[in-house]
Amino acid sequence: MTDAALPLRTARPGFSLIEVLVALAILGIALGALMPRISLGSLVAERASRTEEAVLLAEQLLTEAGRTIPLPAKEAAEGRTPAGFSWRVSTCCVRTVSNLSGQAAAGIVDIRADVSWLSMRGSQSITLTGRRIVPGAAK
Repeated sequence: MTDAALPLRTARPGFSLIEVLVALAILGIALGALMPRISLGSLVAERASRTEEAVLLAEQLLTEAGRTIPLPAKEAAEGRTPAGFSWRVSTCCVRTVSNLSGQAAAGIVDIRADVSWLSMRGSQSITLTGRRIVPGAAK
């Protein structure tokens, strides 16, 4: 065959195989650098969510103290939620409140609600405290 019989190769628009491989390598390096930051963000979001749930549970426990949880309690009330939170409500330091005639009418009770849970970083916990006036709790 002669040169005249060979079809001429014309340049086609598009990317060569080398250009595509270089682009994929750059994309892989960029994604590799971003993945730890993305996973850290999800860990922080999970921790914030669990902490918010724990605070809401502790607030609920402080609200229930004196209603479903007796005050002042000789022993701490404890429990566990289906979501994996362990809780404990304890009372302390009953102080007498006198009425106008000087008779002991009620007591001020310190209430403590502890909520703990397990996370990827180990055991986490929060504590909320409050006070409640309890009629007839004076000693």
